[in-house]
This record gives sequence, structure tokens and C-alpha cells, in this order.
Amino acid sequence: MQINFCANWVPQNLKTLIIGAEFDAMTPVSLFENDSRFSRPNISIIKILGAGHMPWFEKMEDVVRAIKQFETLLPIKDAK
Repeated sequence: MQINFCANWVPQNLKTLIIGAEFDAMTPVSLFENDSRFSRPNISIIKILGAGHMPWFEKMEDVVRAIKQFETLLPIKDAK
């Protein structure tokens, strides 16, 4: 099955986390992995292994870990 998808917007500078799942047939993470526009230093693509379209239900610990790891890449602002 071939999926024709083209993102209309690709983050140029904004730190961005894309979480995909190994067995997601609706929005395969390969859409982003195979699109060179998403191969940028500001974009992190994480694939949750063993999960389908709803990895936050199937592999919640892995999703939380990915988000926490991504948080370490974000600049810290002083609260004033």
C-alpha cells in the first residue's frame, strides 16, 4: 500500500518532536523518516517500537521517556 502524503509545513527553527510508532498504518513514522525536509537539527523523530496508531496507550512509558528526553533539548528560560 502506498500512502501519498506531503506535509504543508515543516518546522524550520522550532524545536519539534515527532513521535511515531512501528506498526502505525494510518500515519506511519516513515512518512517523516523518508522525507528529507524533516531531517533537520531542530527536529527529533522517535519511533516507538511494538506500538500501533496509539503508542501513548500501548507503550506509555516509552512515550513519556521520549518526551522527557526531548525536554532536555529545550532551552530553559528564567521565570521572572
